[in-house]
Amino acid sequence: MISRNMWRKYIKPRHARIIEVAKSYGKSVMYHCDGAIYPLLDELIDMGIDVLNPIQPTAKDMAPARLKLEFGDRLAFHGGIDIVGTLPHGTPSEVRTEVVERVNDLGDGGGYILTSSHHIQSDTPLENVLAMYEMDLRYHLR
Repeated sequence: MISRNMWRKYIKPRHARIIEVAKSYGKSVMYHCDGAIYPLLDELIDMGIDVLNPIQPTAKDMAPARLKLEFGDRLAFHGGIDIVGTLPHGTPSEVRTEVVERVNDLGDGGGYILTSSHHIQSDTPLENVLAMYEMDLRYHLR
């Protein structure tokens, strides 16, 4: 919603200071930024973020496998299960399939927190929410 130059001028210095304070106390930093933020990821990592929240896999350049490949050694990921299509409109089976994809893409070697790509909305069937978390538990127990 703002240009990269505006982010660098107005947001980055202030967020960098907040992150610096957290790091001075030995804290990890989870950074929330919606959408297609791929062009800023190197700068965010350089600022000291540890976890990116949320992973929105349908946003431009935010393919989970690419994110893990390029940044997975420096960044953990939070999110990734689609709240626009799969969770509200898919079947429990489709949710389970997406969970396996995300765990395979983002979870290899650790660094992935499985959850939805943003807040789960009221139109999401409970069966799909349960399928998301039950599948994750079963997937890891194998």
